Amino acid sequence: MVPVEMKSGSSFHPHPALNKVLQAANWTFAQPVVFCTGNVHEQDGILYLPWYMLMFLEPEPVPSFSFEALDLPL
Repeated sequence: MVPVEMKSGSSFHPHPALNKVLQAANWTFAQPVVFCTGNVHEQDGILYLPWYMLMFLEPEPVPSFSFEALDLPL
């Protein structure tokens, strides 16, 4: 799973929402990506890509999920 954040404007390095997700101890992710108005670069393990490169991001299949498998009281 790749965490992605979209940023507008020239101030795209502060991304508190993405930082909170990355700090979750029980979640593991591939390299996080921020789509922004800047050029391609990597900083602190986060890949920054210009918006036009969004078309190259390949969607991951959504795993199947069955509500019947959950043993929830109704």
